[in-house]
Amino acid sequence: MNEPERVNYNAFRDDESDSLPEGNTGLKISGNKSRYAKDPDEQKSTTEDFENAVAGMKNNEMEVKNRIADASTKYRALIRDRTVSENKSPLKASLEKEVVKELSDLGLQLNNDQSRPEGIGSIGLCNLLMQINFQQRDRINNLAYEVVKLKRIIEKLAQESSETKSDE
Repeated sequence: MNEPERVNYNAFRDDESDSLPEGNTGLKISGNKSRYAKDPDEQKSTTEDFENAVAGMKNNEMEVKNRIADASTKYRALIRDRTVSENKSPLKASLEKEVVKELSDLGLQLNNDQSRPEGIGSIGLCNLLMQINFQQRDRINNLAYEVVKLKRIIEKLAQESSETKSDE
């Protein structure tokens, strides 16, 4: 069988070194005249706006943290107060209402803040209340222990006094 004649396809090309230009002569377009190009001034203002937004968020974060710390401290102080309800002044009662309202408003503000996890305000208030409950439990347990000790002392004194009366 006759083999087909092989065709040299490179024979149709000119010398490659002649056809390639020397150096990079590709199309270079500047984007300066594009309608989508940003002015350097516009770019700076965008960076400044971003930095201002970040600073504003940090300031807001610190303000909220300070308000939470202040309200929590006030609430804890009111809980630790040992004033009997009969001796409370109207001023103290209004202070209690004010602190409760401040804590509630903080919880609502945190719940409505889109940059925070959902329900974070409610969780924060629950956390504060649980901590206060544990403190109250400890205080009640200490008082109960002191009462038991006093009862033992009273029983011991009563027993000693009855023994001295029977000796007479």
